[in-house]
Amino acid sequence: MANMFRARRSMLVGAGAIAGYFARTPAAALAANPASDDAPANAAGKMINVEQALDVLYFGVANVRNPKYAGGAKGGGRDDTAAFRAAIASGLKIVYAPADHYVTDTITLPVDVSLIGDGMRQTIIESRAIGTSLIKTAAPSGTQVGCIRDLQLLGNNQTGAAGNGHAINFIDPVRGSGLWTPQGMTVERIWIRRFRGQDSRDGGSGNRIAAAGIICVEGLQNIYRDVLIHNCGNGIYLERAQTNKIENCTIFQCDKYGIASFQSVATVVDKCDIVGNGSSGATDPGYPADFGMGNVISFRDEVFVFTNNKSKNTGGIAQLYLNSTNGAVVENNWLRADGDATRANVVNHALFAVKCPSIQVNKNTFSHILAARTSPASARARIVRFATDSVNGVFNGSFSNNTFVAQSGLLTEYNLCLEGRSNNCVFAGWDISGNRFGTPLSIGTAHVIDVDIVVRNCAFTHSRMRNNVFYAQGNVTRKIGVSGTNLSAHNNLDIGDNLFKQDGGKISDNYDGLLYPTRRLGRGTFASPHLAPGAVTTTTLPVSNALPGEPVQAFFSTPVPGVILSAWVSAAGMVTVQAFNPTQAALSLGSANVGVIASRMSDAEAD
Repeated sequence: MANMFRARRSMLVGAGAIAGYFARTPAAALAANPASDDAPANAAGKMINVEQALDVLYFGVANVRNPKYAGGAKGGGRDDTAAFRAAIASGLKIVYAPADHYVTDTITLPVDVSLIGDGMRQTIIESRAIGTSLIKTAAPSGTQVGCIRDLQLLGNNQTGAAGNGHAINFIDPVRGSGLWTPQGMTVERIWIRRFRGQDSRDGGSGNRIAAAGIICVEGLQNIYRDVLIHNCGNGIYLERAQTNKIENCTIFQCDKYGIASFQSVATVVDKCDIVGNGSSGATDPGYPADFGMGNVISFRDEVFVFTNNKSKNTGGIAQLYLNSTNGAVVENNWLRADGDATRANVVNHALFAVKCPSIQVNKNTFSHILAARTSPASARARIVRFATDSVNGVFNGSFSNNTFVAQSGLLTEYNLCLEGRSNNCVFAGWDISGNRFGTPLSIGTAHVIDVDIVVRNCAFTHSRMRNNVFYAQGNVTRKIGVSGTNLSAHNNLDIGDNLFKQDGGKISDNYDGLLYPTRRLGRGTFASPHLAPGAVTTTTLPVSNALPGEPVQAFFSTPVPGVILSAWVSAAGMVTVQAFNPTQAALSLGSANVGVIASRMSDAEAD
C-alpha cells in the first residue's frame, strides 16, 4: 500500500496485466507498456503513474514505436508517419509514443483519440510537414474530447516556403458547421519550438500567416496548460473560438504574437509568462488594417480575461493591445512598457485599449523599460492608454487599485490617458480610484513624469476620480497630477479627495485645466415694472453651462428696497429669478436689470 502514496502516485502494471484487461484487443496493440519518465524499472513490469494506468484500463494503448528506428537514430530518409497512422488506425483511444525522437508528416487525430508521450524531453516529434500542420483534428462530429500531452514538437526553424506549418492545428475542418470542432481538448505539458513557416489561418488555401505553436479556429472549451512555446511564428492564435483557456504557459521569442484572440468569446489567459514576442513588427496579410502588433492581442472579442500574467519585451504597439473587445478584464498582472527601436520617440504601452466598452483594469502593476532610452534622448514613455474615435458609442470602464512604478533615468509623457478624436467621443461611467502613482522604492537618477492622468479630445462625463495617491519620492518629479479638457462639474464628475504626497521628490501642480471659472453671469429684466403687495414675479435668464443644483446668487443692477430676490437653476443653461414683495405697499422695480452669478469650485479650490 505504501506505493499508493508516493509523490508520483505510481502503480506497478505489467504487460500481462494490461493484456488481461484487453484480451479481445489485437496483441500488437497490447504490447505497449507506457512507463513514466522517472519511475524505475521492475522485474514484473515498469512503473507507471495513476493517470497512465487509468488510460490503459479504460481506453487501451496503441504503441507507435517503430522497431526499425528504436533508439531514435536519424537520417537516411527516416519517416515515422506510417507508424503513427497505423497506431491511430488501431481503433484504440490512446496513441502512446514512448521516449524516442520521431520524424513525421501530418498526423490527424480522430474523435476522442489522445496522443501521449513520456515527457517533453523524452518524446520528441520532429515535423516534416512543410507549409502545412503537424497535428490536425478530423472532420467534425460535434465532439473531439481527448488530449495531447507529454511531448516535444520540433520544427526546422525555417521561415517562408521552406518552413513548417502550425505545430497543433485545431481549425474546424468544416468551418461554419456550428459543430465547433474540436471540443474539450486538453493540451498540456508540451514543448513546441521552431515552427516558423507559413500555414493557413482558416484551413483554406488563402490567408496564410506565420505558423503558430497552437491555432484554434471555431473550437470550443479547449484548455492549453503548462505549454512552452519558443521561436515560432505565433504562439497561440484563436479565431472565432469559444471558452478557451490558456494557463500556466510560457511563450517567448515568437516572430508575431505571443497570444492573439480574434472574434472569439470568453478567452481566458491566466498565470502565463509572455515575453519578447512581436519582434518582426508587421502583421501578416488578411488581418483588419487596425489589427496591430503586440505581445498579446484581443481584437473584436466578447469577454477577454487576462489575469495573473507577466508580459514584457515586446516589439509591437503594447504588451496588451485590446481593440473593439467588449467586457475585457485585466487584473493582477505585471506589464512593462518597453522601447521600440523601429519607431522614434515611442516607448510601447504596457496597455492600450481602443473602443473597449465595459473594460475592467484592476490591481495591476505597470512598470517601465529597465534601461533609459538614449536614442533619442527625448523619448517619453506612454504607459496606459484608453482611446476611442467613435462619436456614437460610449466608452465606459473602471481603472482601480493599480500601481505605477518609477524608474531611474526615464521621461514619461503620461501614466494614464483617456483620449478621443473630438469632444463628440464620450467617456462615461468611469471609476478611476484607489490607484497609486509612484511608490517609496528609491531610484538612483531622475524620473520626470509630465502628467499622471490626462483626459483629452473627448467628453468625460458621469464619472469619478477619487482616492488616488500621487507620490513623489527622491529623484522623481511629477509635473501635473491630473490634467485635461472637459473636466468640470457640469459633466457630472466627482473629482477630489486625491492625495498628493512629496517625499523627497516634487509635485509641481496637482490639477491643471480641471474646472470652469468660479463665476458665470447672466442678466435680464422682469416683464412688469411694478410689484403689488405680497406679489411674486419671475424671469428666466440664460447662463452658460449652469446645471440644476448649483448655487446661484441674484442681484439688481441698482438698489430696489424691500424686494426679496431668489434664484435657482431650473434647467441646464437656464436660471429662474423670483422677485417677492413682502410689504403692504406696491413697489416699483423701475428700470433695474436683474443679474445672477452661478458659482462652482475653481481649479485653485480643487487643489
